[in-house]
Amino acid sequence: MVACRDSDRDGYGDGCELGPDCDDFNHEVPGPERCNGEDDDCDFDVDEDFPLGDACDVPGGCAGRIECAAGEAVCRAQAADRCNGEDDDCDGEIDEGARNSVRCLTELYGQCIGGRMRCEDGAARCVPETEPGVEEEICDGRDQDCDGVVDEDVEPPRCYPGPDGTEGVGECVAGGRRCDAGRHVTCVGARTPLAERCDGLDDDCDGRVDEKLGCGCALGARRVCLPRAPAIGGHGACRAGEQRCIDGQWGPCEGRIDPEPEICDGLDNDCDGLLDERAIGVDTACRAGRGRCAAGGLFVCEGGHLRCDAQLRPPDQERCGDQVDVDCNGVAGVSPAVGMPCMTPGQVDGLIICERDTSDFGDGRLYTTCVESL
Repeated sequence: MVACRDSDRDGYGDGCELGPDCDDFNHEVPGPERCNGEDDDCDFDVDEDFPLGDACDVPGGCAGRIECAAGEAVCRAQAADRCNGEDDDCDGEIDEGARNSVRCLTELYGQCIGGRMRCEDGAARCVPETEPGVEEEICDGRDQDCDGVVDEDVEPPRCYPGPDGTEGVGECVAGGRRCDAGRHVTCVGARTPLAERCDGLDDDCDGRVDEKLGCGCALGARRVCLPRAPAIGGHGACRAGEQRCIDGQWGPCEGRIDPEPEICDGLDNDCDGLLDERAIGVDTACRAGRGRCAAGGLFVCEGGHLRCDAQLRPPDQERCGDQVDVDCNGVAGVSPAVGMPCMTPGQVDGLIICERDTSDFGDGRLYTTCVESL
């Protein structure tokens, strides 16, 4: 006689009094058949007690079929839920499964580009899994705020590459590490110790200003520089200039106009309050006029211009052939009548010329005479 082998201790098994067990690891088998896709009663048929696949009506007006659910036979709608604002599967919910949660790509940038399909108001749209503006931008080579720009406006971590004890002293200040290719690398904006200069600042960050430099002035300082003597303040063409402090010393006087020797130009060149006095060239000899009118004199300054004060002789009528420019036109011995029309003794039209008297009784001098014109 074979001993009863009952692994699940339900009284069924090989050699057991109640009979064989088709699933000796499930104490509920054999038992009443349930709608679960299993052979619960060990008759080698599955769900044979249920009209699976038969047509049925789902509450709400949907056509359905008998299916197993949670060990029971239920009438389930066959229509799939669509995104149309209606309850296509008559389960009391609208559009709850129509393409929902299907992965999709949005039209946004950065981390907001990935999304899930959502059915809203009867229309399917791709909803980003990360909404713009939710995440703050950080330095990691990604676009967290979804504006199309990577790592912008990231607050740089504080840095100071200078010697210990100098940060915050004098001109030394900390900077920040710039975000480059997703990493905070270069320290920018930091001010470390420099060689001390004459600028009124603590450049080497030792707590002292311009020490041991013998600075005559502070960098950037300015002062007025006056014209050289004998200028009288505010007179004439002279003007004050300005000096700037360069490397602790006063630089050249820029823009200053110093006194100059007086010239005849209507200005106070030597800045003594007088115009054109003792101007260069005044009281020197000069000569004016032409021919017999010319005379000598001295230069005088009038109206900002030098003028020769010579007293010119009055001009006279030019005489033919005397070789003297008596009419003071720059040409000697040419009578103004020469070349004028005339009438010859023979009553013929002619021109006045200057002709030498070569007759037997003549004196050989030049005279004006009327000759027949050719």
